[in-house]
Amino acid sequence: MLRQLAGPARAAADELSVEQITSSIGSKLILDRFRKHFSPYLESALPRAFENAIYAEHRKPREPLQLHVIRMDGAVKNLKDEGVALSDTVKGYVIFCQSYSGARRSAHDLERKTL
Repeated sequence: MLRQLAGPARAAADELSVEQITSSIGSKLILDRFRKHFSPYLESALPRAFENAIYAEHRKPREPLQLHVIRMDGAVKNLKDEGVALSDTVKGYVIFCQSYSGARRSAHDLERKTL
């Protein structure tokens, strides 16, 4: 099992001594080391609602600002239901950036079509 490891998994397993690895419970010790090493990354994974709220579609071309704000407000509420509440300042900043980015992209598309 140890020969197949590479990268961070190999580094985590290398923290064990040769005696520990070759013992009768060596594979269990390696798996325990993985759990200990990688658990902070697994516990900090954000819910899918975060992706929908933060990395959602930008404001669509010709989408009224009011509809965009309503759509994003629903995504932020879903995020809050998952246990991650955003302050009003952060929520406003995200919505502003996404609405501006979509508007800028729309203007760029319109300019390209007229050329």
